[in-house]
Amino acid sequence: GRRRVAVAKHLCGAATDFALRAVADAENGDGPAMSGVMIATCCHHRCSWGAYVAREFLREAGVDEDSFRLLTAISSWATSTVAGGGGAGG
Repeated sequence: GRRRVAVAKHLCGAATDFALRAVADAENGDGPAMSGVMIATCCHHRCSWGAYVAREFLREAGVDEDSFRLLTAISSWATSTVAGGGGAGG
């Protein structure tokens, strides 16, 4: 039978969440079942609380909107070459 696979590369910030919503919506449609999903994320510092799809999961883990903002802000420190962030060039 027919299969569907979702593939996405370099989805900045909330684009990953939007893609996950689209995949979930597609699963609820009339087409063939989703056989797999592969997403290469990036730019976590561009994520937003309003677009994030698992807010309830984070709330249950004790992560509120302010903590989320902090986590997204520091998520690129290990790879950033700006201001001595420790990346390959920094």
